[in-house]
Amino acid sequence: MTKTLMLKNIIANAFGQLVYPILSILFTPLFIYYLGLEGYGLVGFFSMLVTLLGVFGDGLGSALQREFARRSADQSINSRPLLSTFEIVYGCIGGTIGLALGLVSGVIDVKLLNTETISTEIIRLCLIIISVSIAIRFPLSVYQSTLNGLQEQVTANVLNSVFAVTQAVFGLVVVIVWKSVVAFYVSGLFVTFLQILVTRHWAYRIVHSPDSSAPVFVWKELRDLLGISVDLIWTNGLGLLISQIDRLMITWLLPLSALGIYTITLTGARLFTYFYGPFLVAAYPDLCQQARYHRDETFTQLVIRNAKIVMSLGSAVGITSSFFAADILMAWTDNEVVVAQGSLPLSICLAGNIFISYSSVLYHGLLALGKSRYAVWFNTLAIFWYPFLMFLGVKHFGLAGAALSWLVYGLLSWVFNLIVFFRTGFQSHLVTYLKVFIATTIVGVSLAFVMKYTASFFFSNQVWVRIFLGAVGGSTTMVFSMFIAFGKNFMKEIMQLFRRAVGRTE
Repeated sequence: MTKTLMLKNIIANAFGQLVYPILSILFTPLFIYYLGLEGYGLVGFFSMLVTLLGVFGDGLGSALQREFARRSADQSINSRPLLSTFEIVYGCIGGTIGLALGLVSGVIDVKLLNTETISTEIIRLCLIIISVSIAIRFPLSVYQSTLNGLQEQVTANVLNSVFAVTQAVFGLVVVIVWKSVVAFYVSGLFVTFLQILVTRHWAYRIVHSPDSSAPVFVWKELRDLLGISVDLIWTNGLGLLISQIDRLMITWLLPLSALGIYTITLTGARLFTYFYGPFLVAAYPDLCQQARYHRDETFTQLVIRNAKIVMSLGSAVGITSSFFAADILMAWTDNEVVVAQGSLPLSICLAGNIFISYSSVLYHGLLALGKSRYAVWFNTLAIFWYPFLMFLGVKHFGLAGAALSWLVYGLLSWVFNLIVFFRTGFQSHLVTYLKVFIATTIVGVSLAFVMKYTASFFFSNQVWVRIFLGAVGGSTTMVFSMFIAFGKNFMKEIMQLFRRAVGRTE
């Protein structure tokens, strides 16, 4: 592993994942214009369906990435059977789910969607197209996990970015020409097929294979990962279900146009993920290697380092964006209805995602140690109380109630992982962790409040000036938070931790 590999991966992940928020910012208003809020709400509903049915792929993908990362340091291991075995498994799972969904589409009661302008025939046709897309895209998770686990994250991000742009542009073109949700999904299916072919080629090109005669399917590879895979499938599956319950409840209790507004809100709130996600993805393979070789002190330093950086981002980006939610929506959509109904839910969802980011750091540490069972228990319990809370929230408070329920889930998830992680042998670092959390939160809230008050008082009619002041406040918060987390020599200390994490070559 080269000295700068981790830094390259972080930069690649940052640029790769920034493609999605940039595309959302640019294309969401256009899709709303050409499809209408109800049409965009239908896109949000089917996106939710795809996410829910991707449970198996995400669970197995996390286990597969972890295994490739653990093996990457040992060149004597033939990893090609691992790739081909799970390629077959994913293909079977995707085909089964796609076929089942296609059959269900003929008998499902699509009147559950409160549509006024979209016919049931169009909804059924979209569901069939989605079924085919799900069936063919499942193996894509295998190839992406292979690239990420083997530290080929630059390649993975280039491919994802190219096809994300292609799908967005192609989708917009067909929507402008035909103004049809069906055309949008057909274009997506075509681009997905191309993405699978190209990504598969690169995965097989970089996977280590000292023995070209190795079998294509090896039961032992599947058995060895079965335990943690089941845990991750269950955990990620319930997690995905929980993260989509809000849209299910809104679809059930509110008009489809409300789902369109909430989909915009969720898109805005989840942009925060693209600020801390690239770093955690780049750091995860090394966590797995340190855990495998029982380097406890280095492992702990990496987790605490990750927590400090994510907390700094949470205070700078998450908290600041929460205060400027109405301005962000106005600058983004220029739609007063979206701003009026979506600004408060966006603020609350951002707060929930901040706690989810803090929880993700600790969860990555536990997963690298192979301690996946704790998350299983948390999400299993949550599936009993969270839908009830979401139902009450949506019924009595509408979109704000849905966002508030998500905030409660995020907060409890962070507290749970905090307790579990520091009870597994890292108690001595708990005080440091909590001090950084409290200090960065205070700095973030204080500076965001000052900048928001200044922007509203002096520039009440100039939305882009308010956005600019928010960006200045967020940047200032980032500097203060990093100083609090790492001390006056924080840049030097971060680079030392990077070097220690990626190792040195002689």
